[in-house]
This record gives sequence, C-alpha cells and structure tokens, in this order.
Amino acid sequence: MVSEAIDGKRLFEQELWDEAYPLLTKEASVERTPGLATLYLAVIEASRQQNAGLLRDVMEKVSPDVDKASLLQVVGTALYDMGHTEEGVALLEKGAADYGSAYCMASLASRLYQADGGLDRAGELYEELQYRKGYENDALVNLAGINIERGQAKEAEKKLRQVLGASPKHMAAHYELGNALAMQGMFGRGLEHYRVAAEGNYWRPACAWAGVAYCHMRLGHKREAIAAARKSLEIDPDYEYAKGVLEDAENLS
Repeated sequence: MVSEAIDGKRLFEQELWDEAYPLLTKEASVERTPGLATLYLAVIEASRQQNAGLLRDVMEKVSPDVDKASLLQVVGTALYDMGHTEEGVALLEKGAADYGSAYCMASLASRLYQADGGLDRAGELYEELQYRKGYENDALVNLAGINIERGQAKEAEKKLRQVLGASPKHMAAHYELGNALAMQGMFGRGLEHYRVAAEGNYWRPACAWAGVAYCHMRLGHKREAIAAARKSLEIDPDYEYAKGVLEDAENLS
C-alpha cells in the first residue's frame, strides 16, 4: 500500500491523472480521515468538472495531520489553474509566508511568470528560491528568463552559464542561453544551445527548434532554417512564431 501511495502521488505530481486515479482511489479507501490521497482525488475531479466548490469542501474536511504547506500548495495551484486566480494566489502566498514552503513559492512563481503584471513578484520569489536546496538552478534559469523579458541579455547569460557550470545537461538553461545569445546578435553561439535543447529533453521542443531555425535564418542558412522551422511546426502546427520564421527563411535569397 505504501508503494502504491507513493506511485499515485508521483503520478499525480506529473499530472498523469488517469494513471494516478486508481492508485489514489485505493489509498483513499483506507484513510481513516480524509488525507492526501482524498485531496488529490478531489483535485482531479474538481479540475475535470471545473467545480471549485468540490475542492473547497474536501479542503475543509482534510485531516489536521496533513501537512499544511502541502495542502495549501495543492489546493492553491488547482484553484489558480481552474481560473480562480486570486483565491489560488492567496493560498500559495499563505503557504510561502506562514510555512516558508519552497513548493508553494515555486508553484506561485511559475504561474505569475506567465501572468500579466506578475513578473516582479515572480522575480522576488525566484530570488528567494535560488538559495533553497533543490531549487537553485531552476530559480536561476527563471531569473535569467525574467532578465531576457526585460532586455537584460548579458545579466541572463551570466546566470545561465553559472547553471550550466553546475548542471551541463540542464535543457532549460541551454534554451534560455540560446535566447540570451541571439538577443546579443551571437547567432552561431545561440544556435549551439538551441540545438542542445531541441535534441535533448527540453519540455518545449517546438520553441527550441524555432530558435534553431531563427539562428540559421539570421546566419543566412536558408535550407537549414526551413528544415528546423518545419520540425517546430510538426510538433506544434499552430505555433505562430515558427510560422513567421519559416516565412522569413523561405524569402532568403
């Protein structure tokens, strides 16, 4: 049972909910009071039904033995992703402030990073996370991404080289370094890092191949740029940036 619970939790955290569901259901059936397995099941059901009330009800019934920071992180993240952004932010901020939860900080920062007007607060959270064990490299990569968003390519490059010095196979660092170098006009060097990300396990391969295509295009490599842009569009046919790069590449003389 312990092994099943661990597997269910791991699958839930990977958002492999169909696989997690039967394992969590079995674990929840033997919980004397509602625990994490029950909570995770509620997240899955509430998300599928877009029923925030279901999740709030289960949150109120969860055993007091459940770690409060974990509770706030799971529920706050689910509510935010269901569109209840203010409520989700409030719970994640509470987990960060009251319990010092790095997990809450990371969940909140990753969402604010993508939200309009959220960059400053995301940066504050990543500044703190860079000193938390296990979060150092990812926090620095995201701080570099914020630098890039603000046009601070040299500052981003410095952070990313620090990450790659410690973790040479950090694919997100390679991708963002490609961005930073391309922003500085160093398309040949940027191409190298985009390609590592594209051929590695970077979680947004369409973006990485589009970066490869862009650098080839800027270097005047028409055939290579077209091929890379098409690879990007094979992965994501609706990716507008890759479509634009492909058009520019096809217009090269």
